[in-house]
Amino acid sequence: MRSKLYLIAFLIVFAVFGAANYYSYARMPKNDWGLCDDCFISFGFPFAVWIAGGFAGTRSFLWYGIIGDLAIAILCGIVLGWVLSKVLSRGATLETRGPNTGAA
Repeated sequence: MRSKLYLIAFLIVFAVFGAANYYSYARMPKNDWGLCDDCFISFGFPFAVWIAGGFAGTRSFLWYGIIGDLAIAILCGIVLGWVLSKVLSRGATLETRGPNTGAA
């Protein structure tokens, strides 16, 4: 049961981070590339994972940003899995304990 919770937590976190990165990509100003010869644009959440621009027109992936995003997503997945396991295990112990049968 515990490994399933962590798998679900990782899937949730990676879906949220994937959606956030796509949102960052979709909001990237694609039409402004021709207006400024030495400007840079990038996208990524929470770190930039791709950059383009400059006078020479470079385009490249930012590997430190990709590694940082993955590290944060893994850490968030671990934390969410731990929280889910604590919350659901507490709920299970409350259900198994049943009503208060002790003397008043």
